[in-house]
Amino acid sequence: CDSVGMLPLSKVNVTVVRTDSVHQTSEFGNCNFRTMPTGTYVIRFYLEGYVEQTARVSLVKGKTKTLLIKLVPIE
Repeated sequence: CDSVGMLPLSKVNVTVVRTDSVHQTSEFGNCNFRTMPTGTYVIRFYLEGYVEQTARVSLVKGKTKTLLIKLVPIE
């Protein structure tokens, strides 16, 4: 979401670092990686005009993980 207005951001590039897995968020700010095996990953979030963010996440097969990432506009 946008750190100023706390609104969902669409078309954020979401990349699992060191893989070929790249997605974009929906108009509601959602993104799903359904085929990721169990493990710990670094996820990169990038949208032009905002400061890039990364998050480290541990995933377990069959479980859902929700991340709330706040992107800060570049001044």
